[in-house]
Amino acid sequence: MENSLDHYTYRREFMKTGDFLVWKSNSMIGWLIQKFTRSNVNHVGMVIRFAQFDSVRVFTLEALEHGIVLRALSDRLRNHKGQCWWHPLHLDFQDKRFAMGMVALSLVGTKYDYGSIFKQTLGRVSAEATRLFCSEYGQIIATRAGVMKKTRTALQPRDYPFLKWLSHGRTLI
Repeated sequence: MENSLDHYTYRREFMKTGDFLVWKSNSMIGWLIQKFTRSNVNHVGMVIRFAQFDSVRVFTLEALEHGIVLRALSDRLRNHKGQCWWHPLHLDFQDKRFAMGMVALSLVGTKYDYGSIFKQTLGRVSAEATRLFCSEYGQIIATRAGVMKKTRTALQPRDYPFLKWLSHGRTLI
């Protein structure tokens, strides 16, 4: 069964590179991550636009089981079992969008960090870039682009709705 894309269609034109997506998955893995991190969300990704080549489509970059991948957001939303919220980059950080896109694209193909995702369910782990899970990927993008300061531990998906550099979430599905 496909999701209604009404909210997404309405918001799509406002979505820009550097905005984040926070996901709640109704899957076994999603449920386990939510349970162990005591959260109602389990995944994050970043919006990226390629205005020079396509002024309409919106894409997402995210760390999935095969590593960092680029996907059309409409396809991702249409087939997702769960919910997704769009968190625009705060107005104070608009000048960081290009840098965020450059950092995010430079990491495409990085392998998924299975070891740390399981350790993350027991406590916080340190963020490093040889292998990445979703919230670690977003954190490295924000850190390298100068949006946030480097921290000793990796963010969890549950942290993203409360980050000062992101605006309040809006429902996509």
